[in-house]
Amino acid sequence: MKKIILCLFFMFLFVGCNQQKSVEPQSQKQDFWQATVQAVEDDLDENSYDDDKWSIGVEDTSIAADPNHRSIVIRQIFTSDAQKNTVMFSLQNNNQQKTVSYIYKQEVNQDVYQLEIESYDEEYQKYHMTYTENYEEKAKGELDASKQQISFDNMPLLNEANQAWQTLLDDYQKEFDIDYSQYQDFIPVPQLIDQQGISDSITDDIYTTMTYYSDVYTNARGYTLQMFLEVQKDYSQAELGAYNKDRESNDESTTYTLEKRSENCYNLVSNKDVDEYFAVYFQDNKAYIYLQDKSDEEMKNDIQNNQAKEARYILNTD
Repeated sequence: MKKIILCLFFMFLFVGCNQQKSVEPQSQKQDFWQATVQAVEDDLDENSYDDDKWSIGVEDTSIAADPNHRSIVIRQIFTSDAQKNTVMFSLQNNNQQKTVSYIYKQEVNQDVYQLEIESYDEEYQKYHMTYTENYEEKAKGELDASKQQISFDNMPLLNEANQAWQTLLDDYQKEFDIDYSQYQDFIPVPQLIDQQGISDSITDDIYTTMTYYSDVYTNARGYTLQMFLEVQKDYSQAELGAYNKDRESNDESTTYTLEKRSENCYNLVSNKDVDEYFAVYFQDNKAYIYLQDKSDEEMKNDIQNNQAKEARYILNTD
């Protein structure tokens, strides 16, 4: 009889424990950093993984300050004829200081536009935001995930960059079988920006053009003029004309399609009848306007060895 009662007691105890275990909430995982590295580790070749979609670099264990939290940079690179976009998610462990950063870099001809969001606290809750043009700071801001707060100057590229960061994270999770939603210490910065409704209030059109100007000159009627070339950032179109500084309006202008001839040279193509057919050669911060019958090499030689004396116009961004 005692054996039967004892067996029944253990049966109830076992069932009760199982029931208690089943109703306990499943705890979230910790250490997204280590999981991020481990997800790609088996696919690395000499600490890197490169294919048509990814460019990933991981710190070698032998030089890592913390082998369990090695630095890693995850990149996606997209190139076109006139533009290169680099999207990065970076975990850096330098001298035991760990930072999480999101970087979006846009290279258009010889201009570089970059937006970076980088953590500066141990919990990856607080972030500095920095926007630069040709490595010169133009705008900055702050993001505090713990308070759901974000503040910044006018921040070009934020909408475009945020979408690219979210796509990179989604692609990485899918391809390397990791789910950041299971990690309590992972802060989904792109989602937080979306939730704040920030992206919708930012227009990426603020810096979609670059304008080159000639020196100021006076025409026969005594007006002060300045030639200008306003170029779309993707080098698809341009507007060439004369700006009347006295009247504060354009005296004349023509919109052109840019037809690429070489890395730095484009024909200006108009669907209207024009008196002259121009080409533009970009170098550093200048735009050199020549007639189209000049070859690319002739333009380059004239710029480098003849102070561009054969150019019809010399315009610059300064």
